[in-house]
This record gives sequence, C-alpha cells and structure tokens, in this order.
Amino acid sequence: MATPERNDRNERLLLWTLRVLWLGLPVALAPPLASALEPWTGPEDAVAEALAWAAWGAGVVAVLAPRPAGLTGVRLLGPLSLGVAVATTPGRDLADALPALVHALLVTGLCLTPEVAGPFVNGGAYGDERRSPLRSPPAVRFALAPLATLLVGAALAAAPLLLASERWGAGVLALLAGVPVVAVLGRSLHALSRRWLVFVPGGVVVHDPLTLAHPILLPRDHLGALGPPPEPWPGDAVDLRLGARGGELAASLTQPLPVPVVGRNRREVDVAQAAAVIVSLARPGAALREAARRRLPI
Repeated sequence: MATPERNDRNERLLLWTLRVLWLGLPVALAPPLASALEPWTGPEDAVAEALAWAAWGAGVVAVLAPRPAGLTGVRLLGPLSLGVAVATTPGRDLADALPALVHALLVTGLCLTPEVAGPFVNGGAYGDERRSPLRSPPAVRFALAPLATLLVGAALAAAPLLLASERWGAGVLALLAGVPVVAVLGRSLHALSRRWLVFVPGGVVVHDPLTLAHPILLPRDHLGALGPPPEPWPGDAVDLRLGARGGELAASLTQPLPVPVVGRNRREVDVAQAAAVIVSLARPGAALREAARRRLPI
C-alpha cells in the first residue's frame, strides 16, 4: 500500500517530468511552427511568434511555481500545444511531425493527471492543510472543458493576429467578442481547478465553487466516518459529485449540518440539512490515507 511519503515522491517526480518536458516544448514545436508560419511575411508572423513565446513563458512560471491558478494555466496551454502540433502536421512527413506530436501529447497528458494537480492545488495551501482534488464529471472532462479551452485559445490569438494583418474591422470585432469569452470561460475553467476536499486540523472542508455557495467545514467532532458511500444512500445525504463517477467518498455526520447548495441557475442557494456529504475524488486512496494519518474516523 502506498504511503503519504510515497505519494509525495510520485507527485514530485511527475511534476519534475512536466517541467523538463515543458522546457523542451520550443525544441519540439519550433520547427513545425516555423514551417507553418513561413507564408506569413508581415507583422502577423512576429505576433504569432510572440504569442507562442508568451504562452510558453507563462507555462514555465506555472510549472516552476505551482499554484491553483497555474494549474488552470497548464491545463489550458498544454492542450493548446497539442493543438498546435496537430495543426502543423498536414503537409509534413509523419517522421518529421511525430516528435512534436508525441512531445505535446506527453505534456498534455501530464497536465491533466490528478497526480500533477496535487502539487499545484497544495501550492496555495495554508498551514497544516492538505487539498485533494475532486473529480470532474465526464461531460465536463471530455467535452465542455476541451471546447472551452479551444475557444479561449482562439479568442486570445484571433484579435492580435487580425489586427497585425491590418484587418481592422475583423480585429476589433474579434477583440470585443474575445474579451467576454476569455473572462467567462476562463473563470469556469479556473473553477474546475478550485474543487477540493481539504483536510485541516479542525476536520474536513469541502471547497467547490461549482456546487457550494461557500466552503463548508465538516468538524472533526461531528464526523461519523469517511469512506465509500453505503448502498442505498441515505435520503438526507447531499450529493456534490455533479454526475462524476468513481472515487466516491461519503462523510457521514453525527448531527445534521447546513450545506448551502447552489441552484442550477447559479442565482439561488438551497440550504440543505445534511447527515452526510458525498463527493467524487480524483485520488480517493490518497485522501483516505491522509484521513488515517490525521486520525479521522474511517
């Protein structure tokens, strides 16, 4: 059985692997990108290169100083690097295109792993707390998040490139449309990086801006047990999984606790008296080992 120390070593190893691969992205992507930009001879060529270097530099800062905002950044920029590798593949020999594709695919895969998410979310932890990321539902993970990433990337690049090519009308329209796209979708993507189960000295905190009006503390003195939810689930349990499957963990309570659940329209809050709270964890085993280390009831 893995220990907390071994989990930390694995996280550090994967984080350092991501750092090395991220630093090597220019070596892998520069040749195909330069080939794709060769027909561009005007200012748009310089702008495209500047955007690429700025994105890479932002990723360097994120991986070297992991924070929750940095997790949002690498989850955005990693898949976009894969998009660049795919977009520059047509017209090239597979042997020439394969290194960039494999490199970008490895970067993207690491950015999306829960093991790499751990150091990022805990980079902003306070004192003696440990954050365990929650699992995203399949519809978000495989459809909505990739679509939002693509739209944010397009919104960030379209206006500068159009303005640089002196397409003033289209550039202004792209700028006016891109600002709200980046603001709204960027905030939604960042919310996915801020969904945690947090172990603190006083108990367990559920921090989930997608389901809760504010974080809730499940006090140590009121915790009945932490573990897989019973079947059938109790009717007074509050389900915060958002449809995610796997990694379910139920925190039963010895007395009901008010839980401010956000409604579907995001404007209403329903305060439920919960005898248990159910979440879906990205790494349930690591969370249970942390609970045992803190001598919480399991």
